[in-house]
Amino acid sequence: MVVSSGSVITATGNETDVPQGVSLTAGQKYVRLVIANATDGKNIYIAVNDLVDVYTPESNASKVQLAISDSNVISANIVVGSIAKTDLTTALQNEISAAATVVNAKDSGHVLVTVTPASGANPAEVTVTEDDIASAADLSGEITRAKAAETGIDTAVGLTKASGAETRSITPTTNYGTVNSVAATTVMANMQNIDTQLKNISDVVNGLTAITSAEISDLFA
Repeated sequence: MVVSSGSVITATGNETDVPQGVSLTAGQKYVRLVIANATDGKNIYIAVNDLVDVYTPESNASKVQLAISDSNVISANIVVGSIAKTDLTTALQNEISAAATVVNAKDSGHVLVTVTPASGANPAEVTVTEDDIASAADLSGEITRAKAAETGIDTAVGLTKASGAETRSITPTTNYGTVNSVAATTVMANMQNIDTQLKNISDVVNGLTAITSAEISDLFA
């Protein structure tokens, strides 16, 4: 058997030089070997598919699906929604975790914080509300009332507030509030001066000696 030539053909199904008992599939490629010394005019046909391994991509892959085009181009497509966080590198997982904002609920105090966890496509919801906080009008009213009460107290105890200052001065209403010609400038100091004067009087009284009956008789003798 001598091969004179060879070629690759696409079968039509009407070839006449096919050995008896062999049929070609139309549309498939074959290697056609022309036999120079063939006595029956028949040639040898070898299906190209028999010469190569054919690889077929898995059609139901869960994460990455491969496809081969008619021109033998292989493409890969990621299945939508199939990639989980655990499929990523540790570095990317850490970045995702670090990017999350942690909000803690607070169920007591003047300000309340309520956290509704994320659910499905809905993000977490944080609600901040007030509890037992006076309004601006209420606070203004309280300040006005406190100032009026302070003025009333100052007037009642004889105090006057210096303009633009928090210190207060007092003018004693009796001579007992002055010690060594120095008048007190606060209610406490005024009371202390009066206490000093009373102590001086008490010391003088305690230093007196009681007169005896004989001394009284001598006064009228």
